[in-house]
Amino acid sequence: MIYIVIMIFASVAVYPIRFKNRKNYKIKSKVLSNLLIIISFLIALLPMGFRYGIGTDYFYTYYPHFFGIANGTMKFSEVGFNFLNKVIYDLTGDYRVLFFVTSFLFLYFLYKGIYENSDNLFISILLIFLAQPYFYGMNMVRQAIAIAIIFSAFKYIKKDKKVIFGIYCIIASLIHSSAIFMIPLILVANIKLSNKKRIIIVGILMILKPIFSMLVKYIIMQTQYAWYYTSRFNTGVTSNLLIIVNIIIFILNIFYTSRRYNKKNREYEILTNINFVSLCILILATDIPLINRLVRYFSIFQILLLPQIFRQEEESKIRIVIEFFILGMLFAVMYYQIIVLKGEQVVPYRSIFNI
Repeated sequence: MIYIVIMIFASVAVYPIRFKNRKNYKIKSKVLSNLLIIISFLIALLPMGFRYGIGTDYFYTYYPHFFGIANGTMKFSEVGFNFLNKVIYDLTGDYRVLFFVTSFLFLYFLYKGIYENSDNLFISILLIFLAQPYFYGMNMVRQAIAIAIIFSAFKYIKKDKKVIFGIYCIIASLIHSSAIFMIPLILVANIKLSNKKRIIIVGILMILKPIFSMLVKYIIMQTQYAWYYTSRFNTGVTSNLLIIVNIIIFILNIFYTSRRYNKKNREYEILTNINFVSLCILILATDIPLINRLVRYFSIFQILLLPQIFRQEEESKIRIVIEFFILGMLFAVMYYQIIVLKGEQVVPYRSIFNI
């Protein structure tokens, strides 16, 4: 399977510098360090950039809009993405260049966020595949870029630089308008809740979930979006699976907040808050078609959270067991959703070289 091969080589490429933020493990040559990251980036980029017909919206949306924007018959609601299409059309006239450029932008901001913030580059890059950003990045192209831009701005959340983070959200909204609603994300960083309160809230939401789901469904059925409930976008089973996975990660996350290191770790606290909000939204709105697209703005930060969780376990044998369990669980879910259910419509893989 080509995606598994890409995942292995892209993550293994950075293994020598996996603990970039720990001085004892940092590779001495900065040139070699950057070279390994570039190699990993290219391994991930080339198959994504040279794909053909991959993703639900490849021919349904982006192909016709590329030419429609050029002749003025079509356009997206986001001026930034329209501008990108127009520039690429004027320079090349080739829609395939658009998919390469969007792939570059998506992975660039992902890698930027990982390089600047990750506690373990190897695991974080592995999670690009296991947590599925790589796959939805080939389908929901505009929103995936917006998610990656906001993810790359995490360092400004840590530093509580609200204005700069807000600017990133505005820039991301020029690619996909939903990003503008992520401006309050920086306020999530300052949530103060004990572990006990978090657990109680999650428990209450699980109890209220059936009532809330019926209420939301009733409201949506009165709108123009009612057709989503009878369409292929209504994937409730998959959403329930995501809830289970996220509850497991939530429990592990909560368990390690009690460690002395994490009590004073501002970064871990912020990631814990974001993960908590993500789970709450997922529980309450799991039956709403495409709700996972909103949740992905939050769940993307598990790429940074999980390496921090793993790091806290001092017993190497226990840490290895936890890593294998979580990563194995994510691999199983990814395989089921992407390979078996053909989620995001990225299999079978096809490139522009074999059309």
